[in-house]
Amino acid sequence: MLKRLVLALALARVPMASAQADTLTAGQTKTTALADWYANIYYTAVEGTYQVVITLAPGPQEGGRPI
Repeated sequence: MLKRLVLALALARVPMASAQADTLTAGQTKTTALADWYANIYYTAVEGTYQVVITLAPGPQEGGRPI
């Protein structure tokens, strides 16, 4: 629940003008800046389903551990 809340708050702070669509292949990682946080995003295909993994980390100025 906390992870979803943090992600929702981080995404709410992202200016809509900076939205871009990128295509990822399975296992390929994309890193994007979300205000003063960073998100690493990738997915895998397992037995006909997709598993999406998003790791949030504070920027270098903020310190702290990834979520």
